[in-house]
Amino acid sequence: MKELNELDHQLTLAINGSDSLFWDNVMYTVTDTFSWSLVILALLIIIFKNNSWKEAVMIYITLALLIIVADRLCSGLVKPMVARWRPTQDPELMYMIDVVRSYRGGRFGFFSGHACNTMCVAVFLSWLFRSPKVVATLLFWSFTTTFTRIYLGVHYLGDICVGWTVGAILGSLFYLL
Repeated sequence: MKELNELDHQLTLAINGSDSLFWDNVMYTVTDTFSWSLVILALLIIIFKNNSWKEAVMIYITLALLIIVADRLCSGLVKPMVARWRPTQDPELMYMIDVVRSYRGGRFGFFSGHACNTMCVAVFLSWLFRSPKVVATLLFWSFTTTFTRIYLGVHYLGDICVGWTVGAILGSLFYLL
């Protein structure tokens, strides 16, 4: 476990920051949920246009429940229970991390809520749409959003991978239900 943790530290330090104000601002903007609001709005419109209003409302309710469950599982249960420091809060790494706009996140980061939430929505909607272009777009959205979390130093790569896995499982389960 110690070797895996050390590898996680090394990979995170390799990905974190670039000493470029341009990329720092891009990553900070991309990680913000508001930046993706137009994509989310477009998806909601597509869902409404391609389904009856009753089906669309059921999909919206399911998505809301999915995000609530994913968020509560991650932030309400696992993060406090596991209590793994974020790289920006980890006493071993915090002074080696390139911090952008003084953003350090909360104390604990295992597992990534951004990774879990974006992946559960991406997987659920991928099952729903079953379009290769939509699947590629949704996965690109999840991967891009979560890459920014490592770049900004608020998650280890391991936090992201576990978040993606949990999100994919939740997205699939909610679709099957």
